[in-house]
Amino acid sequence: MQIKFLAFVVLLLAGCASTPTVFNTPLENAPDIQAVMGDEGDKFAGSQVRWGGEVISIKNQTEETWIEVLQRPLKDSGRPRDVESEGRFYIKVAGFLEPKEYNEGSAITAVGRLSGYVTQKVGEFDYRYPVVEVAKEDQRL
Repeated sequence: MQIKFLAFVVLLLAGCASTPTVFNTPLENAPDIQAVMGDEGDKFAGSQVRWGGEVISIKNQTEETWIEVLQRPLKDSGRPRDVESEGRFYIKVAGFLEPKEYNEGSAITAVGRLSGYVTQKVGEFDYRYPVVEVAKEDQRL
């Protein structure tokens, strides 16, 4: 299968040999995770973001895959830095992604649109995850 994303909405594993331009070009006026997690975070719905971090888990469902990510600020290259996290978020991708390719601890960067929030438990705490929706038609891993 071949990777095909709408517009420039893509996923990148940090282990890739070269980085597409979209990842090493910050998005103008894109909110960071702290702004989205704040009290007025809903105003960013539909905004395009470039976020990355460390894969916590991956869950394939019937028609989509959810990747839970521990956010890390990005380097100029678009790859996650090894610094303290500013929160967690989900990447939502249409279709199936191979869990062995997105294993726990892997670095990942997503460029997509904020499509809302999902509340899940982290231990006993209700955590409100922003969702970055990454559209795709075909996937090649």
